[in-house]
Amino acid sequence: MKKKYVALLLLICCYNIYANNYLNSSFHFLPTNNLQAKLITFFVDTFKDKEQVNNTISSAFLNNKNLKTVKTSAFVITGCPSNINVNNDAGNCNALISSNLDVTSFTGTLNWTMTGATSGSGSGQIGSYTFNVGVTTINYIDDDGGSGCSFTVTVNDSESPVVSNCMTRYPNVNSGACSYVAYNNFFPTATDNCTTVNVVDWSASGATTTNNIIEGKNNFVGGVTFNAGITTVVVNFVDSSSNTASCSFEIRVNDNIPPTITCPGNQTGNVDASCNFTIPDYTGLATANDNCAGGVVTQSPIAGTVVSVGTTNIGLTVTDAAGLTANCNFDVVVSDTIPPTASNPADINVQCLADVPAANPNV
Repeated sequence: MKKKYVALLLLICCYNIYANNYLNSSFHFLPTNNLQAKLITFFVDTFKDKEQVNNTISSAFLNNKNLKTVKTSAFVITGCPSNINVNNDAGNCNALISSNLDVTSFTGTLNWTMTGATSGSGSGQIGSYTFNVGVTTINYIDDDGGSGCSFTVTVNDSESPVVSNCMTRYPNVNSGACSYVAYNNFFPTATDNCTTVNVVDWSASGATTTNNIIEGKNNFVGGVTFNAGITTVVVNFVDSSSNTASCSFEIRVNDNIPPTITCPGNQTGNVDASCNFTIPDYTGLATANDNCAGGVVTQSPIAGTVVSVGTTNIGLTVTDAAGLTANCNFDVVVSDTIPPTASNPADINVQCLADVPAANPNV
């Protein structure tokens, strides 16, 4: 009976050496002096039967709940992975990594945790895993949470934004204007595999010249006015990873509004001594208007045309920059206001009355 109590005392005080050398148990108590070591030898000699020892140990642990336990073997990792740096998978904001995530070997129970761009935890080797864009720190640890080794996985967003609706536009001018006001849905947009895309800047050249900085906006707010004619627009996009994309397209604003013209009233004129009348330039008498500046008035028959007595119709035409025309007409009435002249014929000597010539009114 005394031997059993002594054995129990040895179990509580100095089970460490016995467990390591004889049972290879997962729990031990640390001996503190030579006396405990000597007692262990006695304990081993007393309990040659492992089953009896295990039963005694189990009973001791069940009846001594305050016993402190520690591991008998150290947690060891060899071949910790190196830091990994990859680009995202096409079209995704992450990357599937299927290699180089596992340690070479380990003893004990292996666990892992992830923090940063990707979070998670698990046990054993990771094998393969999908990591978000950014930096993720991975820690391999034992089952008590002790640190084993750590490394990082960096996934770079290398994918540029995708631009859509980048094509030539053919709007007509707004009513009464020589321009077109374009709003949000008129301009190209861009999408990205990770984040919202912003417009960094856009520029215009040609019929309209401007350069607007609208960082932080994905659309053109408030409307942009483009003059009639051809304007080339370049829009630059950027995502949160500084990947860029650009779009160049034309805005061909068509002036489809014809000009108007009002002719002067009918005009009069008189022939000269030669019974001729030279038509003057009447274009200055016309009233022409157009939504776009630059209309030109022409005349037919042109100034300098010679006509005679009578009525001549004059046509005036205004042509704007888009080639649209308008016409009007008026008459020029030419009169002969110069009276004719006459002279007496020379005296004629005749012998007989019958010899007198007949009167000639053209003389």
